[in-house]
Amino acid sequence: MLQVLEHFSVLTDPRAANARHDLSEIMFIAIAATLAGAKTCVEMAEFGEAKETLLRTVLELPHGIPADYGDCGQRIRLKPDSGTTTPDSA
Repeated sequence: MLQVLEHFSVLTDPRAANARHDLSEIMFIAIAATLAGAKTCVEMAEFGEAKETLLRTVLELPHGIPADYGDCGQRIRLKPDSGTTTPDSA
């Protein structure tokens, strides 16, 4: 699983420097939740909360599962073919 996280390490985090949750971990949870059938940011947050014990076996989660994951997930999106991220307002 850590190899998956390495792929996200090249992304530029568009959030404020004081963001509590690691972008790679947010992306990992989003992908895992999507593979499990989540279709919305709220469902991704619910997945993270329901699977926190399992996720902690592969993620550090020093601040736990992002409580505002729905908001956070909506603010972050990938720019196609650029390898970078951008705030959702772009």
